[in-house]
Amino acid sequence: MVTWLETQPPRDERPRVFPSPFDDVAPHVLAQRCAELVKADLRTGFIAPGFPTSVLTRAEGGKMFGVLVVESAEGRVGFLRAVSGQVERAWRLEGYAPPVFDVEQRVASELPAEVMVKGLTARVELARVEPTLLAARAALAQVDARHAEKRVALKAQHSLRKQERRLAREATTDTAALHALDQLSRKDDHERRSAEAAAREERAAALATLFPLERRLAALERLRRIVSQETMRLIWDSYQLTNFAGQTTTLRALFPGEIRPLARRTARLRSCSRPPAEQGFVHLRWRSSGGVRLRRAEAVSRACSFRRAARSAVRCCRFSSAGSRSRRARRGSLAR
Repeated sequence: MVTWLETQPPRDERPRVFPSPFDDVAPHVLAQRCAELVKADLRTGFIAPGFPTSVLTRAEGGKMFGVLVVESAEGRVGFLRAVSGQVERAWRLEGYAPPVFDVEQRVASELPAEVMVKGLTARVELARVEPTLLAARAALAQVDARHAEKRVALKAQHSLRKQERRLAREATTDTAALHALDQLSRKDDHERRSAEAAAREERAAALATLFPLERRLAALERLRRIVSQETMRLIWDSYQLTNFAGQTTTLRALFPGEIRPLARRTARLRSCSRPPAEQGFVHLRWRSSGGVRLRRAEAVSRACSFRRAARSAVRCCRFSSAGSRSRRARRGSLAR
């Protein structure tokens, strides 16, 4: 695994302390020398035996390569090489440093979760361009623009009438005429309030159509974030770090801080009598609630929160595409 330098550097070229890999000026000369050797090996057309460099030109092929300069107890200098992520779905490459996590544990948790996240991503992308959602947004924008224009025009009319009434009041002292002018002022106020009420009602009707669609999109995006977050927790648990003394610890033990919750307020939940068909323990159901708030998104889960439901879905990875059976059919099968 260690590539020993053919020409050993003299003592004065070796750093006394470990240099910072984030130096703004430049890496250490030894690190640069080892990096050039790795680049020369890549120019031969192969990353490692059986893995050509042509895979790096693909859409998902971008990789980072790194070196770590080491010195043996006898004073011999060499370097370790590493590559980020996977190469052609392989974690271990000949001549490269192995992963610091349990590959089997990570694959067992990451692959099913990846399928779930990609499925949710596809649903989110479809929901974002859903014709009914785009039409509802456009309708709301048209309502707002139309009433904004009416509001400006009405304000200009009322301002002109107010100026005319002011001039009329200055030109007369007749009580009946002044009362008539006051009535005209009240009429303008009533016209303004009526226009605002009509605008609110029309906007509420447009929001009643848009609200459940936006809630559905937001729920899908939030569920995808939570599933991704829980997947990262499982990935962290697969890291096992060992020091020179032979002591082993986990990444979570080194960084015990928890991820900040996505939201303090949890959605309304209730247990589901039918097994969901697509997302393990979690799926979404929409119901009518009447009034302006016509629909309310309701996450249906066996668990008691979005987060716990997502964790269960990631860990258990129960997928079914055949749909759910009715309660009566389930009871019948249990009875049999």
